[in-house]
Order: sequence, then structure tokens, then C-alpha cells
Amino acid sequence: MAGFRGVHRGQRLAEVPGLGVDSAPQIIAEVGATAATFPSPKHLASWMGACPGNKESAGVNYSHRCPKGNRQMRRVLNQAANLP
Repeated sequence: MAGFRGVHRGQRLAEVPGLGVDSAPQIIAEVGATAATFPSPKHLASWMGACPGNKESAGVNYSHRCPKGNRQMRRVLNQAANLP
């Protein structure tokens, strides 16, 4: 039964604009079927490396991409974001 629920979640995740049947299983494999290890969406975004720094001083922006995080998740999300 647990396998069936995971497939169903993958199908629902594949319906998100930009994601598809190829990227949904990759996300589930990296994060887990329930993402229960992350207490909040902010923790998940930080783990993925999807929350860059936002440092500005004297009108100059010093922010950059987060050097930490899961490389595979960043790759999947970047590919999904760049699809037409």
C-alpha cells in the first residue's frame, strides 16, 4: 500500500507546472515521500540550496547562490524552471 501512495504522490507532483514525470520521481527520491524530516518549507528550501543570501550594503548587492545544499535537487529545480 505504501508503494501505491508514493506513486500517487509522484503523479500529483508531476502536475505542478514545470515539473513532469521525469523530475517528480527524482524529487521524491531525494526528499522522501512525505518530507517529514523537514519541520517547515523554509528548512526544505535551505536544504535544497534554493535560498540565496540577500546581503546589500550602500546600494550594492552582494547576494549569491547558496553554496550548500543538495546539488541534484538544485539541478532538477533549475531544469524545471528553465523549461518553456
